[in-house]
Amino acid sequence: MSLSTRLCLVLLLTPLCWGQQPPSDLTARTLWLEDVSPDNDQLPPIHAARLQQARKASHAQSSPAAKPSSVNDATPGTPKDQSVRSAKSIPAVKHLGLRYNLLLVIDKSTSETMPVDSDRVFQPGDCVQLDLETNHSGYLYVLGRGSSGTWKALLPSPEMPDESNVVRSRTPVRVPVGYCYQVESPPGEEHIFVVLSRNPAELLALDDSIRNSSASATPAGELHQVTAMMTTENRLSDEVNKLQSILERRDLKIAKIGQPKDSKEPPGSVYVVNASDASPDNLVTEIKIRHQ
Repeated sequence: MSLSTRLCLVLLLTPLCWGQQPPSDLTARTLWLEDVSPDNDQLPPIHAARLQQARKASHAQSSPAAKPSSVNDATPGTPKDQSVRSAKSIPAVKHLGLRYNLLLVIDKSTSETMPVDSDRVFQPGDCVQLDLETNHSGYLYVLGRGSSGTWKALLPSPEMPDESNVVRSRTPVRVPVGYCYQVESPPGEEHIFVVLSRNPAELLALDDSIRNSSASATPAGELHQVTAMMTTENRLSDEVNKLQSILERRDLKIAKIGQPKDSKEPPGSVYVVNASDASPDNLVTEIKIRHQ
């Protein structure tokens, strides 16, 4: 083979090699746009996984000590719950991701908003909301931490125990709903913690700590109420700390877009995608709201 022929082959094969680069070389925006659930699968409510766990615990208590319990065990002749089967068979996905936009509320009476840059420094009195959109269906949790250091659930809201936080791909979610996140003095940073997952079994402790926090607001003795509130806050804080440790180990790709590249992309969009192959079904990220 002549030198010129070998050179031609190299030139022809080089673009093919470029086309075979692993997904890890792609940007977060590209992965979010290209890797999307084609069937927009419906996920079961989180209580289905809680029901499965409760049945497993109940079965373990009633079974003989010599026989270890199994998730697949069931009382003969008793049909298994369909929602539990669905919770166990959620398909895994790659490149679970979300796009978020910070919104400045222009008019509270009309709920008019304007997307702003994620690095914007807000002024006291500004009211902020958040738009979230995922590329796969999943369970979405949004928590905010103010200057007091206390975490508060924004989605699902503890005041709405039956509120669903199952989100569908390419379906925007506004947080918080019905009001906005008020920016107040002194200057600093407000932290928004976002958890997106397709594995409900890993979210039960977080979900319980959020939904049970409404119980601390029920009328009771003052000492009992304060103790219940502190216990709830500690539980929620512990769960956030666990998730933050996961965040430190997670292979996230993040892309900030200043000017939109198409009409469907809001200005100031931020894409966050889990590029890890070890645990692809979870995404944990933190959003900072800076203010003077």
